[in-house]
Amino acid sequence: MTKKRQDQPAGKRIAPSDDWKELFNAIEDPISIHGKDFTILRVNHAFEKTFGKKEEELIGKKCYHIVHGKTCPWKTCPLSTALRTKKKHKEEFYEPKLGLYLKVSASPILKKGKVTSFIHIIRNITEQKNAQEILQESKANAERYLNVSAEIIISLDTHGNITMLNDSGHKLLGYAPGELIGKNWFKTALPPEVISKVRSIFNKLMAGETKAVTNIENVVKTKNGELKTVVWHNTLLKGRDGKINGILCSGVDITERKKAEQELLESTSLTATVVDNIPLMVFLKEAKDLRFVIFNRAGEELLGYGRKDLLGKNNLDLFPPDQAENFMTKDREVLTGKTGFLDIPEEPITTAKKGVRLLHTRKIRINGSDGMTKFLLGISEDITDRKELEKKILESKEKFETLYTTSQDAIMILGPKGFISGNPAAIRLFACKDEKEFTRQSPSKLSPTYQPDGKLSSEKVQEMTRIVMERGTNFFEWKHKRLTGEEFDATVLLTRILLNGEHLVQATVRDITERKNAEDELKKKNKELEDFNRFVIGRELVMIELKKKIGQLEEKLGEKPEYDI
Repeated sequence: MTKKRQDQPAGKRIAPSDDWKELFNAIEDPISIHGKDFTILRVNHAFEKTFGKKEEELIGKKCYHIVHGKTCPWKTCPLSTALRTKKKHKEEFYEPKLGLYLKVSASPILKKGKVTSFIHIIRNITEQKNAQEILQESKANAERYLNVSAEIIISLDTHGNITMLNDSGHKLLGYAPGELIGKNWFKTALPPEVISKVRSIFNKLMAGETKAVTNIENVVKTKNGELKTVVWHNTLLKGRDGKINGILCSGVDITERKKAEQELLESTSLTATVVDNIPLMVFLKEAKDLRFVIFNRAGEELLGYGRKDLLGKNNLDLFPPDQAENFMTKDREVLTGKTGFLDIPEEPITTAKKGVRLLHTRKIRINGSDGMTKFLLGISEDITDRKELEKKILESKEKFETLYTTSQDAIMILGPKGFISGNPAAIRLFACKDEKEFTRQSPSKLSPTYQPDGKLSSEKVQEMTRIVMERGTNFFEWKHKRLTGEEFDATVLLTRILLNGEHLVQATVRDITERKNAEDELKKKNKELEDFNRFVIGRELVMIELKKKIGQLEEKLGEKPEYDI
C-alpha cells in the first residue's frame, strides 16, 4: 500500500489523515459519515455544534434519532433513497426539532458496486426559505394590488366606441354591467371641458402619428354627474395586417389618492410633531456622507446637544473617534447589506451631560422611488436604567439563592404533582439522601396517616393548599414524619408564588419538637405548682379555723384570746 502511494503522481496523492480531518472540520455545513444501517460513524465540528453534542456522544447513534428525534427513518429520508438507488439524493424539509429549514444530501460510498457508507451533508436554508416566502408574499401582494387598482379595463374602436368594459369600470361610472357597451366613450363618459383634448390624443394614436402613452390623467364623468380622476395606461390594438383597429386602456381611479396627497401634505406637520415627541431617539442620516438631517427632541435630550449642533454633523464631530468609527461601520453595513436592517441590542454612547449610556438601536436603509439608497433611519432606546435594574434583579436573585441554600429552616417549592425542589435544610430535616430523593416525596408521604385533630393528612394537605391558593399565605402547625419513620411537630408557612407564569407554593417548615417538649414540661411544672399551692392554701385555711375556735373558747373562759384573728 505504501509503495502504491509513493508511485502515485504528487498531485494525486491521498491527503494525510490529519489534513483530511482539518479540512473536514473547516467546512461550515454539518457533515457526517453514516453506515448503511444509519449509524453515525464520523462528524465534523459543524455537526457537533448544530446538535450540541461531542463526536464521541454521536458515534454509534442512529442519524434519524439525532437529527429528527425519531425511532426509525422518516418516509422521505434521503439515505433510504440513496441506499435503494445507489445514487446521490437530496431532500428539503422543515425540521421542527431544530426549528430550521434544511437541505440534506446523502451520497453513497460504493465498494465493488455495493453501498458501504454515506456522506451526509446538512445545509441550513432557513434564510433562503424565509426570503422565498417574503418574495412570494410580495408577489401575491403585488398581484392583489394590481387586481384592486386596475379598476377600469376598456377597449375602444377607431371611432371611440366602447367594445369592452369590465364590471369594475361599469361600477366606477355608475352603470349596470354591460350597459355602456356600444356607447361612444367621449360623449358618454367625459365632461365637455376635456373631450377636445382627449379626442385629439386619441385621433393621433389611431392615425399612428404618435406612440401609445402611459400615465395620462383625465377626469371622467359618472352616470350621476360625479367627476373622478383616472390615470390611464394605453396599448394600441392591431389586426393581422398590422393596422391599428382600436386601443386597450387600463385605468385607475386616483380621486381618493389625490385627496390623500393633499391630506398628506397637511399631515406633514402632524407627523413631525409625533416623531418629535416619542420617547425614543429618532435620527435620519444622508447615505452619502452619514450626516444628520433629522433629529427629534428625545435625541437632543439624550445626547445633550441642541438640534442646531446636531444637524449637518456626523459621528466624528460628536463622539470619541473609536466610538464614532464603530457607529459608521455599522451604518455602512446597513446601507450596503442585503437586508438593509440591523438590530444592535446593546452599544455604549458618550453623551454631553449624562456620561456613557447604553442604547438598543435599530438601523434601517431607506431607498428612494428610483431604488437608490437615500437615507439611514435610526431608532435608539436608552436601556441604561433597565440594564441597571436587571443587574439589581440578578444580585437579588443571587442573594435569595444564598439565603435559600444557607437557611436553617427547611424551604421547599411545591407544584401540582409534589415537591419541585428543596434546600439543604429540608433534605436534612426529612432525612433524605439528596434533593432527588426529596422531590420524589409528597407532603402526604412525609406525614403520618392522621394529624393530631384526627383528620387524614392526605385530606388536610388539600385543605391547607386550597387556603393558600385563595388567601396567598397560610400558617399552621403540622405533624410531619421523616423517612426514618420518626414523627415530629413543626410550624408550616405556605406562600403562593408565581414562577415562570405558573402558580406554585413555597413552604417554610420549622421543627418545633424542642419547643413542644419545653411547653409540655412547663405545663407539667405548672400543674405540680398548682397542686402544691392548693395543698398549702387548704392547710392554712384549716389552721385559721382552728385558731378561731380556740379564741372563742378562751373568751367563754374569760381569758384574753391568744390569737388575734
